[in-house]
Formats: sequence, C-alpha cells, structure tokens
Amino acid sequence: MPSYGLIVGYIWLAFVVVWAVTALSAKRTLQTHRLNSWRARATVAILIFVLVAIRRHVVQGHGTYFISGIIVNPALNIAGLVLAAFGIGLAIWARLYLGRNWGMPMSVKENAELVTTGPYAYIRNPIYAGIAFASLGSALIDWWWAVLSACAIAYFVYSAKVEERILLQAFPDAYPAYKARTKSLIPFVY
Repeated sequence: MPSYGLIVGYIWLAFVVVWAVTALSAKRTLQTHRLNSWRARATVAILIFVLVAIRRHVVQGHGTYFISGIIVNPALNIAGLVLAAFGIGLAIWARLYLGRNWGMPMSVKENAELVTTGPYAYIRNPIYAGIAFASLGSALIDWWWAVLSACAIAYFVYSAKVEERILLQAFPDAYPAYKARTKSLIPFVY
C-alpha cells in the first residue's frame, strides 16, 4: 500500500521550499496587521506542535477505517492527494504570479501593485484557497489535518476581509471593479 501520508508530506515540503526561496525577493513591508507579529507566529507554531504531539497519542476509531489517526480508505486517500496537489499547485502558481508583491497576510508592501491576472483573474485570494484545499485534501489522509484546516480556513476568511479594506484604501478606483467580477476564495461560489 502506498504511503499517502509520506506523499502528502512531500507535497507540503515543495510548498515550504518555494515559499522560503521566493520570500527572499519580496518587496519591503511597510506595515503589518497585529496578527502578523512574532507572538502570533509563535502561538501558531506552538499550536501546531501541540496538535502533532496529541496526534501521536490519540487513536481515533477502531477497525479498518482508522489506524493511529491515518484514514485507511484508498479512494479517500487518492482524492486527498489530488486535492492536496491541486491546492499546493494553485498556491504556488499564485505566489509566483505575485512575484515581489507577495507579503505576509494583512501587510502593506512598498510600491504595491494590484494583480488581477493569472489565478487572480478568477479568485482574489488564490493562495489562501490553495492552502485551504491542500489542508482539506490532507485531512482525507490523516484526520489531524482537519483541525489545522478549520483553523487555517477561519484565519484566511478573516485575513481576506482585512486585506480587502487595505486594498480598497490603496486602490480606490481599481479594486471595487475587481472585487465585483471575482470571488474571494472559491471561484463562482464565495
């Protein structure tokens, strides 16, 4: 049986490598939201560490569907891999398309530009959407990702709302028309 968890781990590793390398060329940040402080990031890191520690000690269910938190269902596992790969692919495409305009969520960049082409022609927050899809796909392989997915999706919805206010101030003429023709996180839906 293939190790779906290992494969999804490599998918996430590709995401981390791309993010680390491309972050080096981002424009200078002028201002960040309070949720982007080192304290907020440390809190998230501690939460992830605690969830991983809990996952090691909890066994969900009995029988053939769960083994130490791993979901044993090839159809769900394959669907999870496809969703995770799609999500990470979308996030990386959007990140590369932003180029130097990328920044931490809810931040203001120096000489910011409104990007409305590529994946941004369809949804305003394709990085958030990609990470959310990848997290949900990962949850189809290992249940503990469901907790991370819920936290990530809540954070992304909040971040998108804060960023909309920032972008409306920065681009008062162009952003309202862009917002009217695109959805926030899910094309044609939301």
